[in-house]
Amino acid sequence: MFLAFRPGHALGWQMCCHVTGDAGVDAVLDALEAVDKETSLKARRFTLVHAYFPARDSIARAAKLGVCVDTQAPLYYKDSDAMAEFYGADWAARFIGIGDWLRGGVPTAINGDHMMGLDPDTSMNAYNPFLWLQVAVTRKNRSGRVYGPRQKISRLQALRCITANGAYLAFDEKRKGSLAPGQLADLAVLDRDYLLCPEEEIRRIKPVLTMLDGKVIYRAKIKQ
Repeated sequence: MFLAFRPGHALGWQMCCHVTGDAGVDAVLDALEAVDKETSLKARRFTLVHAYFPARDSIARAAKLGVCVDTQAPLYYKDSDAMAEFYGADWAARFIGIGDWLRGGVPTAINGDHMMGLDPDTSMNAYNPFLWLQVAVTRKNRSGRVYGPRQKISRLQALRCITANGAYLAFDEKRKGSLAPGQLADLAVLDRDYLLCPEEEIRRIKPVLTMLDGKVIYRAKIKQ
C-alpha cells in the first residue's frame, strides 16, 4: 500500500481506501504513517471508506494523520444481529462505531452504499437518510436491539454527519453542507421537527420541499 499511496500523495491527490476490518484499517494506517514521514498528510483528508470496527489505537492514529471516515449506519441496522450471533455481542457493539470515531476527533460522514434496490428502508442497503439518522441517534437495529449504546450520537451530530461532514470530506465545506452566506442553497423543508420529534418517528420524516442551488426541485402534493 505504501507504494500505491506514495506517488498519489506526492502529486497532491486526495485518496481513499475501502477497508472493513480493524486489521485492515491498521494496515492502511501503517502505510499512511510511512508516507507521512515524506509528505505530510494532515491536510489531504485521506478517507477510510467503511472502517466498521474502530479501535482506540487506530482512532488516535487516524486523528493524528488527519484521516477521515466514511461509514454506513444502515448496515448496522440490518446486520448487527447476525454480527452478534456469529462473532459475539462485543463485535456488534463496535460495528459501525460512529460515536467512537467522533469522540476521537476523526471527521466522520454517514451515508448509504451500493446495490440500493427499490425501497428506501428495506433495500439491501437502505437509502432513507432519516433512517440513517434514527439509527445513529438510537443505535437500535431493525429488531429493536441495541449493541454498543456508547456509539449513540446526538441528533445534531448525526445531522452534521450527513451534511457538513460529508462536504468536509470532499473539500466542499465552503459551498455545501450548511446554510450560510455564499453557500449553495441546498435545503429540505420537512414535515416535522427532526430535533424534537420522538426518536422512533425520525425514520418517518418526509420532505415537503427540496431546493438545489436555490431552485425548487421537489414540492409535495398537499392533500385537500
